[in-house]
Amino acid sequence: VAITPDGNHAYVTNKFSDNVSVINTATNTVISTISVGYKPSGVAITPDGNHAYVTNKFSDNVSVINTATNTVIST
Repeated sequence: VAITPDGNHAYVTNKFSDNVSVINTATNTVISTISVGYKPSGVAITPDGNHAYVTNKFSDNVSVINTATNTVIST
């Protein structure tokens, strides 16, 4: 789990679903689900809050998420 610097969103890896849930921390609701690689196991948010980096354990790669659009912009 990683929280954006403003505290408004939590990014949670779902290891067995191969995706990331974005949770609005004010309402505790899932606002987006983002497909990433195989078995995501870690997530970190950049200090400016613009990107989330997700390690995909069995894909041997990292997905980069644009937090403004909640889309994968690079792997």
